[in-house]
Amino acid sequence: MSAQEVVEQILDLLYVKKEVHLAFETWVHSDHIQHKATLPDGREAVITFLEKLLERFPDRIFTIHRIISSGDLVAVHCHSQANSEDPGYAVVDIFRVENCRMGEHWDIVQAVPIHSENDNSMF
Repeated sequence: MSAQEVVEQILDLLYVKKEVHLAFETWVHSDHIQHKATLPDGREAVITFLEKLLERFPDRIFTIHRIISSGDLVAVHCHSQANSEDPGYAVVDIFRVENCRMGEHWDIVQAVPIHSENDNSMF
């Protein structure tokens, strides 16, 4: 299975089915390296973070705009919204896949502004 296929399995469980625990237990190394400054390494803290996020915003919408893959690295550019009225966030997640499991994660998150100085979408 390719790195992109592994990430697509994770995204389906997280973004579509909202099965956080199953996604991480199945597709993420227990000692994965986390580069998000607010979370420690390992999957338990991420599971807790995402489950609480979905508890607060059960109608959260994740729209994937592109997936870019190179070797063991996969970047996912998505729009994350609390609901359809929320401008939300532009998110780029970068995953390093090792032995068919996510071994490392980075993310970049930017609020979608109400007003833009150009007519180009963030997506």
